[in-house]
Amino acid sequence: MFRLLLIFFAGGCGCLLRYGVAGWAQRLGNGSFPTGTLAVNVIGCLVLGFLATFSTFAYESIMLTVGMANHFMRPSYSRLANSTSPALPCCAD
Repeated sequence: MFRLLLIFFAGGCGCLLRYGVAGWAQRLGNGSFPTGTLAVNVIGCLVLGFLATFSTFAYESIMLTVGMANHFMRPSYSRLANSTSPALPCCAD
């Protein structure tokens, strides 16, 4: 029951947020083109794309390091290091 209430609450918050952002973006446009719908859909695609990429990368990295035989471990660690090291300068203060 708690899960259903949580889904109901999150869905309601998402609906209100989408409505607010779409209205705000539509007011910024000239009114003849559905700017609000375009803005909400582009933002949604970017967020979902980021989350899907992040979760897939995390899952595949774990499967590479845990699920392979010992003689395959060295390539998987090097792949993980090569994938994450370019992002390290972005994390520095």
